[in-house]
Amino acid sequence: MSQHRAIIKINEELCNGCGACLPSCAEGALRIEGGKLRLIADKLCDGLGACLGSCPRGALSIEQREADPFEEPASAHACPSEQPVSAPAQAPRAVSSGTGQSNWPIKLALVPAAAPFLHGAEIFLTADCAPGACTDFHSHFQHSGPLLLCCPKLEQRAEMIQRLAALIRESAPAAFVVVRMEVPCCGIPEVLAAARKESGSNVPVRVTVLDRFGQEVSPLNGPSLKPLR
Repeated sequence: MSQHRAIIKINEELCNGCGACLPSCAEGALRIEGGKLRLIADKLCDGLGACLGSCPRGALSIEQREADPFEEPASAHACPSEQPVSAPAQAPRAVSSGTGQSNWPIKLALVPAAAPFLHGAEIFLTADCAPGACTDFHSHFQHSGPLLLCCPKLEQRAEMIQRLAALIRESAPAAFVVVRMEVPCCGIPEVLAAARKESGSNVPVRVTVLDRFGQEVSPLNGPSLKPLR
């Protein structure tokens, strides 16, 4: 039964999807969808407003309205890796960009579509398995753009497509460099092709395939996804 209580209110006109508020929500009631902050469910919000001070644009406030009673989740911890971070120039880097900046988060499932480090970048979209299979991965692939990890086998492909389509629309990347494994389940190029089609973008894509020993089956500048018709 619903009750009249305090609950978070999101001003979508002010929200830019930066994700700075996510670590402040211990209940994990918030997520970024379609480049905007969303309340997953009323029952997850305790209405205390711990997230208010973390929004740089003042998009969050507390309102009194009818809502489901608060139910504290069994594991009430938001993942701090969902907060976009650019590292200072002096920070050590595994893959040097030459810009003095790094990117965080590195998981496609966590990164906001409008994260500042994605804008106009050449994005290194890599299978989760690739850095483990290729022991000299970071020295071998001296890529200059942000790194994003994903796994079509363990993640929902439909959600991956939606996330990539939103990323393409909102951050207008210059290109994608894909490193996938040779196993059939690693269908990153197909997922990215569907996202390009949905977003109506001809953003260039280059694909490298690694075998299970981390050796290249195809070179970094070889096969590309065809432009959209």
